[in-house]
Amino acid sequence: MVLFSLHNPEPPNDDRLRDYFGSVWENLHDREVFGLIGASLLTFIVLFGPQISYLPILMNARFDAPTYVIEAVLSSASLTTALTSTQLGRLTGRFSEKSLLKVAFILYAIALIAVAFTPSLPLLVLPAILFGVAQGINLPNVFSLLNAHAPTENRGAFMAINGMSFRAGQTIGPLFMAFAAGTLGLTGAYLTAAGLALSAFVLVLALVR
Repeated sequence: MVLFSLHNPEPPNDDRLRDYFGSVWENLHDREVFGLIGASLLTFIVLFGPQISYLPILMNARFDAPTYVIEAVLSSASLTTALTSTQLGRLTGRFSEKSLLKVAFILYAIALIAVAFTPSLPLLVLPAILFGVAQGINLPNVFSLLNAHAPTENRGAFMAINGMSFRAGQTIGPLFMAFAAGTLGLTGAYLTAAGLALSAFVLVLALVR
């Protein structure tokens, strides 16, 4: 049905390849675009480092958590992300996308600090849910704001660059946590990750206005 009913005309583009990349490069020089891509990279570092890669390690090392409990905690974050995303329309009706983006990075930092000092296994569900809320607020807003900055003819290039930040974060995140944990221990690593989330907040505060 989508194949036959969707009307999505291709934007006219007679530029040479050199002109096309020149246009993309010119648009990437925008301060807000740079801030959004940087925020996206830091988001994926925080997601794939302390949350996906190292939260199971922490739960096993501190609380000897069985696999099904680890999966339940991680699933609670994913479920919360999905539920929060469904309410994003209401949130953006009351608050600006840029304000929500700043709130999301504060929530990331609070969640990571809470993980660092949580004294018992059941209480880890709370920072996991908080992390899920932050994720549900953050990612759709980053994509929406980037899309708003991308000219129609350059939109594919913008999304590809954002995809590169995803892959870079997926690679850097676990390495970052491994280095931080080896140097500072698990508590120190999570506090450092919280600092990274706060750095993203400062980046958004300074560049995304």
